[in-house]
Amino acid sequence: MKRKLLLSIFILSILVCAAYNISYHRSLSGHNNLIPQKEETELPSAPVNAGDPDPVCQYYLKEENGYINVYRNDQETLYENTTIRMENLPYELQVEIQKGKYLKDDRALYNFLENYSS
Repeated sequence: MKRKLLLSIFILSILVCAAYNISYHRSLSGHNNLIPQKEETELPSAPVNAGDPDPVCQYYLKEENGYINVYRNDQETLYENTTIRMENLPYELQVEIQKGKYLKDDRALYNFLENYSS
């Protein structure tokens, strides 16, 4: 009986040491599967802010053939053709687009598209 108790304590201590060792190595490697990690997404690159504390704009609206097109911030890379007609926009927004309307981020772009798409 005493022998079975000692054997059980020995096996239990080995299991505890093994569990501690596994958790220690997982914490060092940063791959702890017990806590789900957020997946990092890569954002599109943008030019440096040149000291401006406001975020760099990511999109540029341009009128072409009566329709609004969305370009990347370089004003050359087409991001999306839209079915939004320039003539259907409020006058103030038409003037902004003719002068060069930048949109700060994805949220601003999707708000614009949601508000003015049919």
